[in-house]
Amino acid sequence: MLNRVFKVLKSIVLGKFTLAEPSKKKLLIWDNNLASCILRYVNKKDATILHLREYINLNILFKNFFKLKFSTLDYFDSYIDKVDPKVVVTFTDNAELFYKLKKSNKRIKIFIQNAWRSADNDIFGRYQKKTKIKNFYVDHMLVFNQYIGQKYNSFIKGNYKPIGSFRSNLIPIKKKLAKYDIVYISTFRENPHTKKINEKYSVNSIQAQLAKYILNFSKKNKRKFVIYGKSSPKKEKAFYKKFLGNEGWTYIAKNPKITDDNIKIRQTYSFIDKCKLVVSIDSTLAYEAIQRNKKTIFFD
Repeated sequence: MLNRVFKVLKSIVLGKFTLAEPSKKKLLIWDNNLASCILRYVNKKDATILHLREYINLNILFKNFFKLKFSTLDYFDSYIDKVDPKVVVTFTDNAELFYKLKKSNKRIKIFIQNAWRSADNDIFGRYQKKTKIKNFYVDHMLVFNQYIGQKYNSFIKGNYKPIGSFRSNLIPIKKKLAKYDIVYISTFRENPHTKKINEKYSVNSIQAQLAKYILNFSKKNKRKFVIYGKSSPKKEKAFYKKFLGNEGWTYIAKNPKITDDNIKIRQTYSFIDKCKLVVSIDSTLAYEAIQRNKKTIFFD
């Protein structure tokens, strides 16, 4: 109990907050992750976002405090009850707290898969016994494919529907002449030890080796080789340059200055539509490239 109280006080002191009381809305977006993808289809006056990271609503927090409700789940349930939406939806599909949100006959709870999922430091690694977890419930799971739906449905009670990638579906496929011969979708990490392959290899060192093979193949077959960056353009480009040198390849970075999700999405899939061959270890974008009818190779 004291530990929970301390966490609440710490979040008030260190976090951003608002005193405004949430108003009633028809749609509540749980987490602002890719919220713009949903807001483009609804009247914004009918929707609100429950922010998980940006700030805390002190109005809800204090009311829970006096009811001796100190958990994060209590806060979310109280916030949702106050908004009283007909639909609660999120793109944060691997968040266990979302599955635990209080079930209500008055509203529908939906998650939309937004990224590749696995058992490697991810949701499927935590639940492999294929038994429903108590209190894990959603009404609808909109997933990439049938197999992912079955994996989720093995431990979450609810219905699943394969829809492909929601984000990719937003942008029509442009059947234009492809200009990039071989494109490697990088999954570079600033801290490679967050995903170690084993004691010898990290996710970055494995990618460096694969990039070398692709570069040699490209030179031998007179193909243009492009590395499509993930993040931190300066660090990422310098990393590949260290292993590949300066010649025979090009680095294309996602524009970090763009803050509009819709513009980012359009640019990303417009680029993929211009690729002849996509190569990846485990990038979500490579799975989406398959959906967009692009020849794709995985070296998982």
